Amino acid sequence: MEGVRWPLKMRAFPPLLAALLASATLARAGVPAPGFTDTLVASGFSQPTGIAFLPDGRMLVTEKAGKLKLVDNGSTTTLVTLPVCSSSEMGLLGIAIDPGFTDSGRIFLYRTEATGGCASASGRSNEVVRVTMNADSTIDLGSMVVLLSGFRTDFGNHDGGGLRIGPDGSLWIGVGDTGRGDNQGCPGSSTNPYAQNLNALEGKILRVTLDGAVPADNPLVGQAGVREEIFAWGLRNPWRMDFDPLSGKLWVADVGDLAFEEIDIVGAGENYGWPACEANFPAGCNPGSYAAPIFSYSHGTGCPGEATLPALGTSITGGTFAGSAFLSAENAYVFADFTAGTIHLANPTAGRDGLLAPTTIVTDAGGIVDLVRGPDGAVYVTAFFDGEIRRIAATPAPAALLLSGKRLTLKVPANPATQRISVLSLDGASDLGAGNGSADDPVLHGGHLHLTTSAGCSGPCDLSRVLPQDPPAQTWSYIGAAGRNAGYRFAGRVAGEKIAVIVKPGKLVLVKVDGGLGIDLAQDPTTARIRLGFGEQPPLCLEFGGTQSFVAGRSWRAMDSSAPSACLSE
Repeated sequence: MEGVRWPLKMRAFPPLLAALLASATLARAGVPAPGFTDTLVASGFSQPTGIAFLPDGRMLVTEKAGKLKLVDNGSTTTLVTLPVCSSSEMGLLGIAIDPGFTDSGRIFLYRTEATGGCASASGRSNEVVRVTMNADSTIDLGSMVVLLSGFRTDFGNHDGGGLRIGPDGSLWIGVGDTGRGDNQGCPGSSTNPYAQNLNALEGKILRVTLDGAVPADNPLVGQAGVREEIFAWGLRNPWRMDFDPLSGKLWVADVGDLAFEEIDIVGAGENYGWPACEANFPAGCNPGSYAAPIFSYSHGTGCPGEATLPALGTSITGGTFAGSAFLSAENAYVFADFTAGTIHLANPTAGRDGLLAPTTIVTDAGGIVDLVRGPDGAVYVTAFFDGEIRRIAATPAPAALLLSGKRLTLKVPANPATQRISVLSLDGASDLGAGNGSADDPVLHGGHLHLTTSAGCSGPCDLSRVLPQDPPAQTWSYIGAAGRNAGYRFAGRVAGEKIAVIVKPGKLVLVKVDGGLGIDLAQDPTTARIRLGFGEQPPLCLEFGGTQSFVAGRSWRAMDSSAPSACLSE
């Protein structure tokens, strides 16, 4: 499982590997970047390798030595122990759940079997099996059915192990190249014999039905001298993969050799170039007869071309797609680097056929070997060294602070370029958060303003403006000396409008917006709401209604509203 870069370390530094594996009992939390959370879900596992969610939200966890465990409401039990070869990178390596699990109870697993003994490569192989969970959440080992077997394990490493069920209902399998001929030097030096051999299953993405049969539309069906299970080839160790929920395409993280890591979008009958190519190297390797990766990064070890790419680590663990728990980053790609101990988030390009520059969202992650999008929209990660399952998500947006409004005035004079909104609150609950110099300080971090009304605007009226700290055009400043926490003032032009804001703790909120706001006031707006935010402080929220005066096409004045729910939940 070169996805965790064990083979190189095992051959060259056995004591180091032993120390790393021993550290699996030392639980430590990952360190999330600002704006993200890293939360412990379950611990106490021995070298966990993968996770999958059942339809009811319970979680299954595979351990390298062959145990399949169930996590249910904080309690962990062993369902079954599969016999496996577990030295080097071998073992129980992957898991997928039948979409019809509620009726079938079927679970798909990737393991290293030991029919002929574990000591020799000729006596063992990697294979995909299926077991059945009973209604009482038990599994009888006698239910195990072998779907596809015979994947070579020459050196016990580069075993692959990725299992995913695609939107087409097929079972997709990532198989490694066995490590033969690898670790020779810079790109182009490997002599692996399997990845380009279409009569070998190693170094491939395979696609079969849930009963192990070959789908009729696989790209090599009907050709002589090939394995029809093959969907794509020329891969080194496709350890982890997942389907883009928007495009339906399979994204594979292929663990590199000594210089590069890469992410590929898999196409039918595509050749990804290994062992001739690693990422886009040697120079001129791609494009050509091989499909190029959509993203690569380097190890920084001196091979030609490495300086042109970011250096994020030396062993990629791909990846899944962020769900709703990532807020505005929903459907971004999340991947990890095992050796660097980092987790990254990157937005796909507009066509979802490439990646923009990634952001590191977790460090000290404990050896991530699997990432799965959970039913709650978070990303759940398997920390091999820590023996933990952890939940990664964006920090929830702060709850708004509801203030009472003194008045809101909206004026529409004859000149449409001089319209005005004026908002006043004298609520003693107005709050500046942690104050000057903190993450809540708009002089350092800027702010934002959002105003909406229910009627009376051509548009309708929905004015959302970023209030940046960008002197001299837009400027936040302290009221009084810095450090006194006496309040903040904003003055500037944003989107052609003149905006002024004054906020004093426990005293005053004043907002004025002047300009061509596009408001016609043909009818009574009825209600309006204002949200004013700065830094990481929860937004200040005001609701107005109870019309005090209204002149069609001219002006509207309203008082504090008794219905704040829309403002708080916006």
